[in-house]
Amino acid sequence: MRALADQYSVERIEAACDRAITVGKRSAAKVESILDSGLDRLQAEPTELSEPPIPASNVHGPSYFAPRLDTQRGEDGDV
Repeated sequence: MRALADQYSVERIEAACDRAITVGKRSAAKVESILDSGLDRLQAEPTELSEPPIPASNVHGPSYFAPRLDTQRGEDGDV
């Protein structure tokens, strides 16, 4: 990363790091690739699902797990 700091501004490096984190590629090589290609200068477009997610019977939200966690807590509040 220090070599990148000699070539690019702090703002560009931070933008490239943000983009790398967004795409799930957290490596110096990916950050350098983003900087080389100029992707750090592009506005990141929000990703939207073209269709709503398909409901699944095996997926539960926080309200499903809250009662179970409450009964498993010890006196100190740990699970």
